[in-house]
Amino acid sequence: MSVPLGDYSRYALWSAQGNLRAAEEIRYLDRDQAAALGLPVRPPHDAWLLDDERVAVLHFDDEDHLLGAELIDDAATVEEHQRWRDIAWKASVGPA
Repeated sequence: MSVPLGDYSRYALWSAQGNLRAAEEIRYLDRDQAAALGLPVRPPHDAWLLDDERVAVLHFDDEDHLLGAELIDDAATVEEHQRWRDIAWKASVGPA
C-alpha cells in the first residue's frame, strides 16, 4: 500500500471487513518498506499466489487500469513469488 492511502486502498480496507469476519488473514505493508526489503513495487507489481502452485500476474496500463491477468505455473516464478510472500508476511501488519 502507498501512504497516504488513495481512494482504491481506502475502498480495499473497507471491503475487507467481510473477509476478516470470514477468518481470512489480511496484512498490509507500506510500499516504501516493501521496496527497502527488495520486493517488487515499481512498476506496480500485483500478483496472486494460488495454492502455492500458480501465480496470476495482473497487468495494468499507464493509468493503472487493469488490462488482465496472466496465469503462470512455471516453478521458478512460483518459487520467487512464494519467497516474496514470505518476506512481505513477516514485515507486514494486520488491520487495526
